[in-house]
Amino acid sequence: MNKLVFFLMLLFCPLSLLATKANTSLLDRALADAPGVMEIKEKRIAQLREMCDNAATPVLKLELLDKLYEEYADFRYDSAMVYAQRAHNLAYEIGDERHWSMAMIRRALLDARSGRYLQAKQVLDSVSPERLPGPLLKDYHTTAFWLYLYLREFSRDEKKEEEYLQKMRTSLTEAVKSCDPGSPEGMFLKAEKFKIVDNNRDEALRYYMEVIDKTPVKSKLYASAAYSIAEHYKLTDNPELYEQWLMKAAISDLQTPLKENLALQELAVYLHKNRRADSEHTMRYLNASLQDALFFGNRLRILEISENMPDIFDLYTNDLHRQSRNAHIGIIILAVLVLIVLLGAFYIKKQHNLISLSNKELASQHEELKQLNQRLNEMLTEQQLSNDKLAETNGKLSETIDRLNSINKRREWLAKISFDICAKSIEKLQSFALTVKRKIKAHQEGDLLQASALARIPEEETTKFLTQFDKAFLDLYPNFVEELNSLLQPDAQLIPKMPGTLNTELRICAFIRLGIKESSEIASLLFSPVQTIYNNRSKVKNRAINKDTFEADILKLCTTSA
Repeated sequence: MNKLVFFLMLLFCPLSLLATKANTSLLDRALADAPGVMEIKEKRIAQLREMCDNAATPVLKLELLDKLYEEYADFRYDSAMVYAQRAHNLAYEIGDERHWSMAMIRRALLDARSGRYLQAKQVLDSVSPERLPGPLLKDYHTTAFWLYLYLREFSRDEKKEEEYLQKMRTSLTEAVKSCDPGSPEGMFLKAEKFKIVDNNRDEALRYYMEVIDKTPVKSKLYASAAYSIAEHYKLTDNPELYEQWLMKAAISDLQTPLKENLALQELAVYLHKNRRADSEHTMRYLNASLQDALFFGNRLRILEISENMPDIFDLYTNDLHRQSRNAHIGIIILAVLVLIVLLGAFYIKKQHNLISLSNKELASQHEELKQLNQRLNEMLTEQQLSNDKLAETNGKLSETIDRLNSINKRREWLAKISFDICAKSIEKLQSFALTVKRKIKAHQEGDLLQASALARIPEEETTKFLTQFDKAFLDLYPNFVEELNSLLQPDAQLIPKMPGTLNTELRICAFIRLGIKESSEIASLLFSPVQTIYNNRSKVKNRAINKDTFEADILKLCTTSA
């Protein structure tokens, strides 16, 4: 009898090991707390937006726009760009050259981070560094450093890489000269200079450590310094410290929170290459990195993650299959155990002198089997939930990619229409210029006056332009008319004459949605007098439910394309 019990205990041990769970790491807790951190940040942003909308003076509004940009800079690209652009426009209107230059530098940095390198360089080149004050000069050279760093990282031309490296070093050296050497940011730039310009990694590491000591964990600077320290240990072949600092950087990104980050993605790739048995964490971290990249709008980061996703997904799927096989083996073992228990019960019943003891042992064995069966069922349920979650994640990723492709095609079509119209206009201007030159040489001023009176856009071309504009705009924003009417009184709805077209009032609102606010600019685009545009604009505004914020509300329509 004792031998039978010992044999059963040996069989139970492997099954109990299958149910053991790993302890939750600090990073896992940070991932679990991420929604709450996001909620706090979004509330803070909402308060700033409300204060900005109600700002009493342009100067106060500029300060609030700066704070909104700082909140969004490493959080969401499109929103940060909106507030940088608004600060740029307002600074231009009131003649504030310092804020205008600051907004241009910020726009260039955002474009560089999101992979729009050519556009970032054009914006940065429009700023004159010799006219910038000290703090802005540091921002200018720092932005130039990051731009050339990104260009070098994604370049495939060795000559260009060397050119970008030299410009990186020059920009970084100038940035160090322009900053406060005792500030955490100044020490971080010094560390970067020691690493990139002086090739002194030990001195760079010392400054990175000083930044860590003087900077709170919930900050962009702490996360950047921790990531740079991780890179140092990677290059010095110290995988344990590399993983430790990479995790610290990822935790800082999540607690700040920052959506423009790299540490969590790098950690997932590292675990995939070095700890293939830990596929669950690898998949979880890579999926979180993908969600952050999609939220911020970093196209290059999305492509990088997409390249690593198939291999990690295959490994994760294989682990799930292995767990499923183990569960099936457990069921078979359970069946064998049940058979053994039945044989043991039959044997025990024959032992009249051990009836009482045998009954107790059978009851104990039966309870253990019930618990084991329950644990196996829980394992199967968890496995099914994991499969469902993985399928849902794949579906969302596919939908997101299809949606991005669709939006890009629509924007390419709208750009093509714009280029066609510009080309035709240039051709007509060139033709008219030749006519003017020829008439002047021939001293035919009267004919020139008559030709200029007739040099207006034909109605057929005007109609064609407006028709193309309507189709392109409604294809990009198919719900625009319905969302606009939600801002108007129920008895003052704007209804187009035909589906797929816009009337004059709807076109005025469409141009406002595209950021064209001046009536004179809209009048030029619609080939109408300025007074006509002003009258129609006032008439639509008078129909609004909330006249004071009507045009601001239009800018918020169709924030997500279909």
